[in-house]
Amino acid sequence: MNSLSDSPIDKAKQILISWVELEAKRHQLTPEGLVDVDAGRLIDHASIDAWTKSLEKSLKAMILR
Repeated sequence: MNSLSDSPIDKAKQILISWVELEAKRHQLTPEGLVDVDAGRLIDHASIDAWTKSLEKSLKAMILR
């Protein structure tokens, strides 16, 4: 698509198409995630919290270099 020659209608159509595709992917991922939950494939909150804090520390160390 050439952004200089696209009409506002064409741009709106492309935005709508992108949104519909994104929602379809979200719809697909939800039941897949529920299958994981039903199978007991979970990560507890404390582990996720510790992981995010380690990322924050790593990022701060990289910035301070």
